[in-house]
Amino acid sequence: MVSGGISTKGWDQIARARYARSAASPCKRKPVIFNFGDSNSDTGGWSAGLGIDVTLPNRRAFFHEATGRLCDGRLTIDFLCESLNTRFLSLYLESLGPNISNGANFAVSRAATIPRNQPFSLSGQLNQFLLFRSRSPLLLSRGHANLVGKDGFAKEKIKEMGQGE
Repeated sequence: MVSGGISTKGWDQIARARYARSAASPCKRKPVIFNFGDSNSDTGGWSAGLGIDVTLPNRRAFFHEATGRLCDGRLTIDFLCESLNTRFLSLYLESLGPNISNGANFAVSRAATIPRNQPFSLSGQLNQFLLFRSRSPLLLSRGHANLVGKDGFAKEKIKEMGQGE
């Protein structure tokens, strides 16, 4: 749908950019961000979840190396992290050396709002988050590093959701 010459996706990106700027105010604690959604914020979840090695152009223009993204640049979630002076989010589905101390990205391209004939859905992402939240304290107590600490699940966290156009 188009309104005043700007598509719905365009309005969504404008709103997210304004949100990112307002979120840049000084934080008392290190921000913890949990992101859910589809291709609008997938930073490699699709390729990690399906075990597919995505070749160029993914992130060639910004990081100059392949990272599993289906795009050639940064996404809104990257700009949000940058505005909060925190690292880009690691993928929840990435098993090789993720650092999820500042949160995690659960978004996967082609994620459906209602799970039908799709390997990933928004409800599946929320279930992954609940499992992640329940297991993190046990893993921390066993000495695992680079996880969200118990304070990271406090009230002052950012959850960003975006789905479709």
